[in-house]
Amino acid sequence: MAKALKMPATDLIDRHTLLPYYGSVLLPGRRRMLKQWMIGSRHGDDIHAAVGVTASAVAATRQLRYCAQCAKDDAREWGAPVWRRLHQCPGVIWCPIHARPLIESRVVLSARSHKHQAVDLRAAMRTDDKELRILDPERASAIAVRSQELFAGKGPIGANAWRRHHLDFMRRGGWLTSGGRVRWASLLPEARSGLPMAWWQFLDVRTDIEHSSHWIAALVRSPRKSSHPLQHLMMEALLTELTSDVSARSASKPRQRPRSSTQVKAESKVVAADRRAWRELSAQFPTAGAKVWRLKRPDLYMRLYRHSPVWLRAWNAVRRKSQMAARPGRIDWKSRDRELTRKLPAAFGALVTGAHSKRHRVSVASLQRQLRMTGVHQNQLAKLPKLRVALDRWSETQEQFLKRRLANAVREWAQHYAHAPEPWQLLRSARVRSPWTDRAKALARSAINLYPWLQRQCSQATQDVQDADQGLASGPACPGDTGRRRVS
Repeated sequence: MAKALKMPATDLIDRHTLLPYYGSVLLPGRRRMLKQWMIGSRHGDDIHAAVGVTASAVAATRQLRYCAQCAKDDAREWGAPVWRRLHQCPGVIWCPIHARPLIESRVVLSARSHKHQAVDLRAAMRTDDKELRILDPERASAIAVRSQELFAGKGPIGANAWRRHHLDFMRRGGWLTSGGRVRWASLLPEARSGLPMAWWQFLDVRTDIEHSSHWIAALVRSPRKSSHPLQHLMMEALLTELTSDVSARSASKPRQRPRSSTQVKAESKVVAADRRAWRELSAQFPTAGAKVWRLKRPDLYMRLYRHSPVWLRAWNAVRRKSQMAARPGRIDWKSRDRELTRKLPAAFGALVTGAHSKRHRVSVASLQRQLRMTGVHQNQLAKLPKLRVALDRWSETQEQFLKRRLANAVREWAQHYAHAPEPWQLLRSARVRSPWTDRAKALARSAINLYPWLQRQCSQATQDVQDADQGLASGPACPGDTGRRRVS
């Protein structure tokens, strides 16, 4: 499409898709990855899952929406009405340009048939179409305006920027400690009372904040998963209302008397004395850590934690780093590397000759399990260079696994049948799934070439067994001779 329109594909994505809307709350690396996926043709099915639409608490738009006045303006300006991407965003049921509700068409987005059909807005419009019923036009207008600003790149851009935006609101409202922790015990009751549940349920958005992993906590934690833009707008509106209430309550309270300079100086002297005592305590027990010091002087620790938390964390971090640098390594990685590399051939043999060897490929993970490698070893493979190279060498590729299965199958065939198998018979005996590729058929024919040699080996083993049986039946030739051993 970009080549036909003679415009860059990135401009087409930024101006005519919903990626700027959803990308405004994603990490920068994920936005770039999604844009590359949209330009290419391999990851089309993974885009919605990477954005977070598939498992979101916000219901996706079911039917296309339009504004009747916008359609008239478009027809007058361009000759035909067009679908606007802002009207298709979840939660947008209001036209911010003409200040009127949108109309829901009969074009279903989740239809299985004709999923990618380009539906003309003129064909979708009906004379009996009615505007959506809206409970709160003010909130609907605010959501539409903020969604339009997300397309324009206004406000916070990126998951980390939105997280800092919410934390600033919480700091102003007094729901954030000096150490940066959220006071959930005081915030959640106010959020339950101030959140307009009926309005968000009308937009088909889950508003449950009773369980521990509620959506409010997910928005202010480190962004490890994708969140919906509507949830961030919902959080922004909630915190704006709550902080305005807090400011009104604080303005109505009588002002407290400011502390005198004498009191401030006295408090600073006490804090300096506590810091000096904490340094002496750490020098008295140099090999211990902050936990031991806290148990020795819990009163001192609590005073510093209350009045000087930043200094306390910095001091403990410096002492911890110096102790960790002085402590020798607990694991000799060189000897562990040699030991595990030496055990690798035996582990490979056990996997090849085991009960399930015919059905499972010898992979790097199976070799690690056979070596009984712990999670520490698997996470520290960079410190085991010999083992890492040996694991790649001893693990089987798909073609090597297929060769081993075919060799086992032709060996079993020679033991039970007197004629050579056909390639399809050998592939079926080796449990190779059909349809078979040309490479698999060629490997099967190569394995069948070994059949005459294997048949001679089996017949020789059978003759040895018969000779041994005859020797046992006739008895020992002389005292002390118990005959030949039975050949397995």
